[in-house]
Amino acid sequence: MEVLEITDLTVEGFGVAKQSGLVYFVKGIVAPGDVVRAVVASQRKNYAEAELVELVQPSPYRIEPLCPHFSQCGGCQLQHISYQEQLQWKSNFASQNLWKLAREKVDNVHIVPSDLLYGYRAKAHFTFGEENNILNIGYFSKSDKWFALTTCPILKETLWVTAQDVLSVLRKHDLKSYFTSNGTLRHLQVRVSLLTGEKQVLVTFTQFPKNFENVAEEILSAGISSLALHQNTAQNKTVIGKGATLYNGNQYVQEQLMDKVYNITPMSFFQINPVQAEKLFSIALDYLEPQPEDIVFEGYSGVGAFTLLYAQEVKSVIAAEGVAETVQQAQENAVLNNVHNVQFLAKPVEEAAASLEEKVNKVVVDPPRNGMTKEALEFVAKLQAERIVYISCDPSTLARDISRFQSFGYSLSRIQAVDMFPQTTHVECVALMSTS
Repeated sequence: MEVLEITDLTVEGFGVAKQSGLVYFVKGIVAPGDVVRAVVASQRKNYAEAELVELVQPSPYRIEPLCPHFSQCGGCQLQHISYQEQLQWKSNFASQNLWKLAREKVDNVHIVPSDLLYGYRAKAHFTFGEENNILNIGYFSKSDKWFALTTCPILKETLWVTAQDVLSVLRKHDLKSYFTSNGTLRHLQVRVSLLTGEKQVLVTFTQFPKNFENVAEEILSAGISSLALHQNTAQNKTVIGKGATLYNGNQYVQEQLMDKVYNITPMSFFQINPVQAEKLFSIALDYLEPQPEDIVFEGYSGVGAFTLLYAQEVKSVIAAEGVAETVQQAQENAVLNNVHNVQFLAKPVEEAAASLEEKVNKVVVDPPRNGMTKEALEFVAKLQAERIVYISCDPSTLARDISRFQSFGYSLSRIQAVDMFPQTTHVECVALMSTS
């Protein structure tokens, strides 16, 4: 048994303590500043894994979690910590990764706070299961056990109400969960548009029920404007599989970022916190400094969420996205917003960058959480653009990629973070790299 002072948290929410030359990773609900009693579960040469036994002295940053599921859920790792301390942790996390992985010293990366600490998510997905033999929606716990939800405070209230309305319809048809009852129901995804109030629903099955037309009709009658029934036969917990998708009602709902409007399908990736996304993209616009003669290459352009915000201020844009369906949606969004100077390429970033025939002077990349592949980064760096704007959802892979860009003559010029997901350890960053 060890008495430890928690000085930091990992991105998973484990406590970090240092004592007698060892780094301890403490599993449990702990906060920076806590003094705890913990039992060591395993030990290596330089670190040990431990489990919380008792809170000896609580941190001054501790607060009471709002959600009744906080201890079992794991989705909100920071809900027991004051918001100002959450922001400080995220700033430190970005700074630590920049120094550790890229040797870029930036003390206290500036972070833009969120106006909403709860009720900010406009999209969520749930997993079906049974509680007391009654169909319900829930999540998988930290221990990978399904549990039923009674609330989820980070969701918009209309989203939660919509989920309950859909659940009521499915209960009437006596459908069962794939995960807990060997049934056919897998996941429920709900999106609510801040622009129009439209509600979009995706229900995934291992196989469609025989009366799926009636099920779809009843879900639509519950005030849903866009419904997709999707078949996923994968033997895992993924939401989207390779099966068929049946659309009912409208295929799209519309959302707005700044002065642009976007059509979004249930399969589209789009920002789940549009209010904070506008702040993120405002920083990216500032870093890009779009000029009338600019030719911009954008990698991982998605449905054009950022592309369309700057395209009309530059000469032309070549935007690469590896998913053909997503590229088609981006093209439709460009037409919707009267933007005609973007060439959308349905190619991986490395392939698109290698095939460019005209000289680009600026680059934007917005890769997934695992960052850029080495090949993509190399081809982008060889474009020799005067500035690269990197939008990241993971400070560790951002720092790794900054280090890789350094070998091509780039250095970090500016960086800011935006808190898109209060109560969690997730943090988005925008970095500007240049050769001057």
